[in-house]
Amino acid sequence: LIAKGSDSVKSLNPSGITVRQGARPAYLAAIYKNSKLPTLVLTPRPEDARRLQDQLLTYMGDTAPIYLFPSSDVLPFERLAVDTNTGHERLAALWALSEASRAEFSGVYPIVIASIVAASRNVFSPEFMSKAINDGPHGRELKIGQRTKSLDDILKYWVNLGYRNEPLVESRGQFSHRGGILDIFPVHYDCPVRIELFDDEVDTIRAFDPITQRSSEVLGEVSVIPAREQLPHMADKSSTDSIIDSLDFSRCNQATKDRVEEDLVDLFSSPDIETLHLYNGLVNHNNILDYLPSNGMLVIDRMTQIETEAYDLQDKYWRMRESREERGELPANFPAPYMTWQELYRSIDHLAGPKLHINSWFSDEPDSIFAPANPYYGQMDDF
Repeated sequence: LIAKGSDSVKSLNPSGITVRQGARPAYLAAIYKNSKLPTLVLTPRPEDARRLQDQLLTYMGDTAPIYLFPSSDVLPFERLAVDTNTGHERLAALWALSEASRAEFSGVYPIVIASIVAASRNVFSPEFMSKAINDGPHGRELKIGQRTKSLDDILKYWVNLGYRNEPLVESRGQFSHRGGILDIFPVHYDCPVRIELFDDEVDTIRAFDPITQRSSEVLGEVSVIPAREQLPHMADKSSTDSIIDSLDFSRCNQATKDRVEEDLVDLFSSPDIETLHLYNGLVNHNNILDYLPSNGMLVIDRMTQIETEAYDLQDKYWRMRESREERGELPANFPAPYMTWQELYRSIDHLAGPKLHINSWFSDEPDSIFAPANPYYGQMDDF
């Protein structure tokens, strides 16, 4: 079946294929290698997604285009700051799928792995991602020999995409400016990039070590993608205004009403606020499935468990919303930052590309082919 490539994948029985537990990553690696399709894998839980990523890297090598689309570490409707590294990982995965959708794409197609809780969180649309990248003052990429129209426009563009101006670039999502030298760490790059200008012309572009600050690899170009998942000032204003107008504060206490109204002002005037994720549903209305190219393959790992997990999460989120509304801590009609299972399932159903359902093979007999790896956490003597 694998030897026939993508044609055989498209004709897979919708009821699915049953695979030994230990063979799942090897099977997925083989399917991907022979189908040569951009691939999105849905798993029941976040730990399943991380484990599968590690296992696929074992079979395919550390340089394989395998992206984890992680879940947020903060629950919906909580006023807490989200880990920026999680957001950067999510944006890099969306970018990889977005690039694979381009007609002129000639690279290696990615594999993106997402748990159902990660996939249910709203993201901005593929069109928004493409527009944010293409509408920069220097076009899609900044290249050696290219003349820059305005240095101020470039810096303003980076700020609009969510990058922070720092004296020294040390982590993703930062940039700095010193005379004719621009440093930036795009969130989809492994290391920061130093751009040196000669007058208004790009003279050199080099990757550099963020610790030693020494230049290393010479690059021909650099691209910059959004550094934050929520960019309110770039969202459709008519849509956000309509949602804001529908908020019902009748059951809210005065402190909550004042705080939300203050947040809504800050979102569009100085959108670098810590609780930005709370308003994810206000500005983002798509999901990761919208990024899968028309020829992309969706792999559903244990559909029954995914559905169970999705309904459990949905019930949990609903109870969280209900309790906060009853306490006057959340206005009615507040936009949810996630999608329901029914909405996600409709997205799955409408996908044009092949779908592969993988089920687990349960047996009381020990697996004579794939043995689990021995764990050595805290057992150095055994190791």
